[in-house]
Amino acid sequence: MGKRTVILFLLPFLFLAIFYAYFFSYVNSKNQQRVMDLALAQAKINTAFIEVAGKHLLEEGEENLENFLSRLMEDEEVVYVAVEKKGKLTFWDSKYPGYLPIQKRTSPRIFPSPIGSILEMRGEIGEGVFVYLGIDFSLLDEIKKRSFVNFLVVFSSLLLFSALSFAYILYVNHLYFKKEEEVFRERQEKERFRELSLLTSSLSHELKNPINNLYLNLQLLERKLREDDLARYLSRLKQEARRLSDIVETHLSLIKLSPHREKVKLKDLLPLEYPLVLHLEVDKDLELETDPKLFRLILSNLLRNSAEAGAKNVWLRWKERRLEVEDDAGGVGQEHLETLFEPFYSGKKEGSGIGLALVRRVAEALGIKIKAENGENGLKIIMEFKDEDSDN
Repeated sequence: MGKRTVILFLLPFLFLAIFYAYFFSYVNSKNQQRVMDLALAQAKINTAFIEVAGKHLLEEGEENLENFLSRLMEDEEVVYVAVEKKGKLTFWDSKYPGYLPIQKRTSPRIFPSPIGSILEMRGEIGEGVFVYLGIDFSLLDEIKKRSFVNFLVVFSSLLLFSALSFAYILYVNHLYFKKEEEVFRERQEKERFRELSLLTSSLSHELKNPINNLYLNLQLLERKLREDDLARYLSRLKQEARRLSDIVETHLSLIKLSPHREKVKLKDLLPLEYPLVLHLEVDKDLELETDPKLFRLILSNLLRNSAEAGAKNVWLRWKERRLEVEDDAGGVGQEHLETLFEPFYSGKKEGSGIGLALVRRVAEALGIKIKAENGENGLKIIMEFKDEDSDN
């Protein structure tokens, strides 16, 4: 996936995150403002009560007013009290000595302090006489803190959900493009095989008649000649002509690939001649249900490919319905393993790139899954048989 595609996928989630942040900060500020409005409304009611009660106490004497204010200081929520008369403080008390942050304003106010938020109420109880009452309002700080924590939790959860959704979309998109790439590669391979099939069909058709004529004429010539040495040479020529005819027939059958399955022992499927030391690490009576002619073609191509790569030894192993063919030619680069079975690809300078491609095509027709990996000694070809196609 390109950078532009990633950015296009990422932008909606980025806008969503910004929207979440703005929305929840807006909601939190509105909630905090509502709490402050409720507190100030209640403070106005309390201020009116202070004014009424304070006037009554002041009429009875300033001493009664000061005693009342001193008793108020016993309440844990009261931070300070004060009486102002004609612009001067005549009485004050504070839970924190020296701390008396009063202001001359008529409306209640909420302000921050070193001990937390304070709600201050100021009521006029007489001409030029005012009473100040400071209440601990740290509850507002707690509300703000919890609001912020809730915001972080919700916002983090939404971000995590968005990130997981984005990762899931990227993963699905990756699988989709990977599948599309596989389909495209398969389509290319089928097109190459179609071209190869046309070439094989045309070549086989052109070779078939001359080979048959050659074989018939050799038969006629053999009947007329009696010399033993010449007859032996003619017999050898007939065998080669028959071999050529079998090869042509085999390649013609590859175009249609209609296997005729039967149970046959693995040892009977091995080519008669091959320039390698073959190590059979399988049960001598192992039987496979397959097309003998096509499967023998697979083994012939694999052994020939190993010999051309410089191998001296080949091991055949049977493990859990898997036949492994490994040589000692040193293997191939990891980057070439996936393209090893592609048509016209060859790691050898003079290779045609057709042998292993035909091997996979024949294997797929036989219901065999084939793959390659590097073994301990060299290249290892693994053929996986279906349950119904194998019998040990």
